[in-house]
Amino acid sequence: MSNAGNRELSEIKLPKNIKQIGDVDSDKKIYIEDYAYTYINSVAHQKPDKNQAGILLGENMRNKNENCIFIKGVIKARFTGEIHFNDEIWAGIYQDIDQFFPGLHIVGWFAAMPEVTNEQIKQLTKIHKNNFLSGTKTLCLVDNKERNMNFFLYEKDRLKKQSGYVCFYERNYEMQEYMLETGDRKSIENPKDNDVVKSIRAIIQEKENMRYKRKGNFTSYFFGIIAMASIVVIGFNLVQNYERMKKLDNSLSTIVQQVSNLNEKGTQPVMSDGIVPVDVVYETKTNTSEKTTPTASIASTNANQSETAKLTDSTNQSETSKKPEPTKSTENTKPTDPTKNNDETKQTNVVSLTEPQSYVVKKGDTIISICKSYYGNIDKVQAVADYNDIDDINKLYIGQVIKLP
Repeated sequence: MSNAGNRELSEIKLPKNIKQIGDVDSDKKIYIEDYAYTYINSVAHQKPDKNQAGILLGENMRNKNENCIFIKGVIKARFTGEIHFNDEIWAGIYQDIDQFFPGLHIVGWFAAMPEVTNEQIKQLTKIHKNNFLSGTKTLCLVDNKERNMNFFLYEKDRLKKQSGYVCFYERNYEMQEYMLETGDRKSIENPKDNDVVKSIRAIIQEKENMRYKRKGNFTSYFFGIIAMASIVVIGFNLVQNYERMKKLDNSLSTIVQQVSNLNEKGTQPVMSDGIVPVDVVYETKTNTSEKTTPTASIASTNANQSETAKLTDSTNQSETSKKPEPTKSTENTKPTDPTKNNDETKQTNVVSLTEPQSYVVKKGDTIISICKSYYGNIDKVQAVADYNDIDDINKLYIGQVIKLP
C-alpha cells in the first residue's frame, strides 16, 4: 500500500477537545476521533465471541520530530472465520472508501478478538507485514476478554505495543453517515461504554453547552444593542416632537388670547407705559358727550361761526337803520362808519376761527386721519404733533385730547 496522505502537522490545527489514555510522550502519537473509537468498540462488543477486523482511515502527519497518525474513519471488512484480507475484501473496502471517505487515506487496521494470545499476535504480525507494511501504519487491537484497546506499530520485525493514545472530538459527518448506511446505528447509539467513552462524551456535552451558551449570550447582546438603539431613536424623536408641540401650543395660546382680546370691549391691555400702537388703539369708557367725531366737531364749530357772523350782520343793519339821518345841527357829530363796523365784525370772526379746536381720540384714530378730516390734507401732521407735544405720531392714548391749531 502507498504512503499517501503524509503532510506537516503545522498545516492544520490540533484538536482542542481531547482525552489522553496512557502515556503519549514518545515521538510517535496516535489520535483517534471519538466516533471512530466508539464504532470499533461497538463492533467488538456486538459479537464478542467472533473475530472482527477492518480498515482505519485518516492522515499521517509530522510535527517537527513527532510522527502523528490521525484516525478519522473506520470501515468494517466483510469476511467470516479467521481474519484475512484478499482481493475480494479489498475491493469492498475501496468501494466504501470512495463512497464515504473520499478524502482520507489508509493509516492502519483494527482487529477485535475474543481473546488475544501470543500465537494470535504472531498471526496478526504476519497479516500486518503482508498488507500494511508500507509507511507508518498502526494496528488497533481489542481484547474482548480483557475489555481493553491498545495500539501497535511495526518496529524491528514485530508489532510493538504503544504506551498510550489520544481521543479527540470533531464533527465527523462522514463517520456518522457510514454508520447510518451500514445499519450499525443501534449498536452505536447504545454501546457498552467504558470510562474513557463516558469521559469523552462528558467533555463533548460540556463543550456543546458552552458553545450554545456563548451563542445565546451573543444573540442576547445583539438584540440588546438593537433595543437600546431603538430606545435612543424613539427618545430623540419624542424630544423633537415635544419641542414642536410646545411651540405649537404657545402659538395657539397667543392666537386664542388675541381673538379673546378682540371680542372683549373696553378690557384690552395696553403697553406698560399706557401707550398703544396706532393700529391697535382701543376704546375707553368715556361720557357720550366726549365721543364726538372730528367731522361733527368741525361742522359744529363752523355752524357757530356762521351763526355768529349772521347775528353780527343783522345787528349792524338794525343799528344802521335805526340811526337818524344827520341834521345840520349835528354836523359836528361824527357819523357812524358802516365800513368800520364791518371790519370789526370780520376781525371778530377771524379771532373766533383761529382759536384751536379740541378733538378726543377714539379707537382707530391717528394724527394723519384727524388732519385729513379737519384740514383736508396731511400737511399739518407734524405741526399738530408739535403743538400737542407728541414725540411719536404713531402712538396715541384713548381719550387723549388733541388740539387742532
